[in-house]
Amino acid sequence: MNMNEEVRNGYTITADMKKVWALEMKIAKKIFEVCDKYGLPIVSCGGTSIGALREKGFIPWDDDIDLEMLRKDYDKLVEVAPKEFTAPYFFQCAYTDKNYTHGHAQVRLDNTAAILAEDIFQDFHQGIFVDIFVLDTVPATKEGIEQLRRKTEPMKKALDRVSYASFHMVTFSPKWLFSVFKDVVRKRFSDLSKDFAKYEDCFRAVDDEGTEEVCSMAFTWAPFERHRRSKHLMEGITKVPFEDMMMPVPNGYHEILTRQFGDYMKPAKQPMMHSGFVVLDTERSYTEFLPELRQERIRGRREKLLKALHLK
Repeated sequence: MNMNEEVRNGYTITADMKKVWALEMKIAKKIFEVCDKYGLPIVSCGGTSIGALREKGFIPWDDDIDLEMLRKDYDKLVEVAPKEFTAPYFFQCAYTDKNYTHGHAQVRLDNTAAILAEDIFQDFHQGIFVDIFVLDTVPATKEGIEQLRRKTEPMKKALDRVSYASFHMVTFSPKWLFSVFKDVVRKRFSDLSKDFAKYEDCFRAVDDEGTEEVCSMAFTWAPFERHRRSKHLMEGITKVPFEDMMMPVPNGYHEILTRQFGDYMKPAKQPMMHSGFVVLDTERSYTEFLPELRQERIRGRREKLLKALHLK
């Protein structure tokens, strides 16, 4: 890959972003190596698939790589991850990183930084990453779907509320202070991975027989209608050029991407799933940045509080 700054589709890609891309591809290659070793199908998704099919690489304004796999294959990957993803790689999920309660996994790279604003007070690994989303079986009936949604959405909100309790403490919101304090105590003395296992078991419990669709519901229900797809669309993999590597896409990519994005071959800058990086660094660890970022956030919150109380 050309590591110099360049313009693609009128969008300038800096040399620093090229370095980020290069590390993300390094991580992706490691993931593919492990999945190939154990015969676990894994494919690109979302903007990564579009980039592979339309740009033969990253969409110019994209900043990460997204992959996805079926639950049964993901569970096997989680099982072998501790022995396969050794330094400088780290397989991050609720069972390998305390207080991490996201509904997907991320493979991170040590001695790098990819810090999101909402993660400043989190103690989990925050190196440059590649996402791995999980496709679970969609219940066969509308009633079954709604029942699963009603059961799992509150569970996920509770997990995230506890995980991010420290972040909410610095908002100094009296309305939530007591509730947040309870979450901080729970975070200190409970094992969130056990609670997360109960959450994921709700999706594992869906009867696979007689159902026709899969979707990444454990991550979020928000885009359910756009992201649900027939199982047969995930059967078979095609590899296409992606920068200086080959990227696997599902054979049913056209139907999947059309449902999600419409005319996905027409360039259109879309908002990223995350809110944007506070720090994105290929050479320094996230641990070097977090202390000062946290102090800055606390100072800012304190000033707002004093101003609201007319003390400043």
